[in-house]
Amino acid sequence: MFDDSRLDRLAPQGAVAQRLWAAAMTGAWIRQIDHLDRSNLVSDLDRPDTLHPRAIVLVGAADGLLTTLIGIGATVPVVSVNGSSLPTWLGPLDLVILAGSAPDDWEVTERVGRRGSWVLSGAGLKQLITMSNQGPVELLEAVAIVACLTDLGLCRSSPLTVWADRLDDLASRCGPARSIETNQAKSLAGFLAELPLVLVGDDPTTQVIGGHWRDRLMAVVDPPVMLASTPMAMAWISRFEQVGPFHDPFEDQSHRQRPVLVRFQSGSRDAAISEHQFLSSTIKAGSLGDLPPSGALASLCQSRHIDYIELTADWSDPLGACLELWVHADYVASYLLAGSENGSGEADDDF
Repeated sequence: MFDDSRLDRLAPQGAVAQRLWAAAMTGAWIRQIDHLDRSNLVSDLDRPDTLHPRAIVLVGAADGLLTTLIGIGATVPVVSVNGSSLPTWLGPLDLVILAGSAPDDWEVTERVGRRGSWVLSGAGLKQLITMSNQGPVELLEAVAIVACLTDLGLCRSSPLTVWADRLDDLASRCGPARSIETNQAKSLAGFLAELPLVLVGDDPTTQVIGGHWRDRLMAVVDPPVMLASTPMAMAWISRFEQVGPFHDPFEDQSHRQRPVLVRFQSGSRDAAISEHQFLSSTIKAGSLGDLPPSGALASLCQSRHIDYIELTADWSDPLGACLELWVHADYVASYLLAGSENGSGEADDDF
């Protein structure tokens, strides 16, 4: 049973405190990465200004944060491969990034070496990042690799100190010292604790962020968590019975089984195209008038008495917005754990 009164009287120790500390320290760890010597992390590179690869090939990153950040900021084409498979065209004109568990795979490392490609290995980054093992390893590795590519002129990104300041500001807004009335992460936890949750993202970036939120929240809540696009979410919500204007939720508790929708607002070009296509199709169908996807979804939720929340960020710096929403999930998951009956349990090993 979730009790939001626990959120304003958290103990200074225990699993929840460790989670919140790790989230709050992310900005400081990014500043530490900014001071690392990253000059020798690319193999077979005598002069950085000679590196003009045909493509960047990500090995071992799957479709996670690193792929998203590089896909947004890279100045050359980016290809992501899973497992040990390598593109047949890979050769000396390409830069290979070994991330995740790939640097520990001797077979993959050897095959990349035989192709004669430049190699940026996450193993060297992990040796440089001497931090607590409770830190967000995936995020820190992604930030470090993006910083290396920016040094080489292969990625457009803000200075790491800008990202660190942004995450410090998030920590001040979502930290345990703020009451639930002024803390978005605490109030979100109260909404999401005991109802099914639908996370909505309309472009590859928000889909990856939504996947991270789903993984984090499913580890600490019992109700199911789904990830969908706006059209999928609307089709699913339409199955619920429409609620009349005089509906009293305190008399009819059937609404308790209705889901909560959280939509990630994106400022990317892909999201704008998605909204344009969605708008064109709905106007043609004549079903939603001239409402954009977010407005149509909010209107549909209201008619079904379904809570609708839109998470926004400053997308003028898209990489920074991704990091902010990524870490925001850790705060919400921490407060969900804190408000549950087993909130004093041990933290997950993979946090």
